[in-house]
Amino acid sequence: MPVTTFSANCEASISISKSYVSGVEDHLYLCVFTPCSWSRRARRSTLEAFWASDARWLVILAGRGAGKSSTLCRIAVVEALFAERSVPPGQTWIWPFLSVLKADARRRLDEIEAILKALGVEAKRSTPEGVPTLSCVDATGNQIAFVSIAATVAGVSGPSAIGFVGDEVAKWRDEDTGANPAAEVIKSGRQMFRGRAGIHGYLVSSAWGEFGIHHEMVTAGD
Repeated sequence: MPVTTFSANCEASISISKSYVSGVEDHLYLCVFTPCSWSRRARRSTLEAFWASDARWLVILAGRGAGKSSTLCRIAVVEALFAERSVPPGQTWIWPFLSVLKADARRRLDEIEAILKALGVEAKRSTPEGVPTLSCVDATGNQIAFVSIAATVAGVSGPSAIGFVGDEVAKWRDEDTGANPAAEVIKSGRQMFRGRAGIHGYLVSSAWGEFGIHHEMVTAGD
């Protein structure tokens, strides 16, 4: 079966809401997954407010061990599977995960693969052109994929995106210059959304210093 049906009453045309995350969480709990930090009221209210707004990006400042990566994996699965979209035949739209090291981003694919398996969603691992990729279809049969790519401008210059996760953004570094390329990477990643409504990007990091685009966005707030 392409996807498990949840008590949230999944339909072809939906908007992402707390009921979908809660439905997935309830199912994963039955599959012996540890409850994620979605269950913590402060974070839940932040996500609900974000989804109810017209905001494109959610910028998160959270310490190590706060459960941010696991939470974002589950959010990515919900949005990727259930958000309304129409992918042209022959195309695959992607959800990129970027981190300090590609190995860190690949671990997110491992977690997503386990979540999809628990939900009854068939997924295929591959490495086209050396890019770790986890491919599946969404709830309405569109071809989508989760990918682990380098936090570089070149890395995010590619297919249409259905979402975006930048992990430990404050710690990104260009191998040649040593500078943090986050501002340019985010700008390029925004172009992958192709201006389509309802696509979200999540930029998360633990504190690293009072400088850089992540710190500026956190300081600026809404």
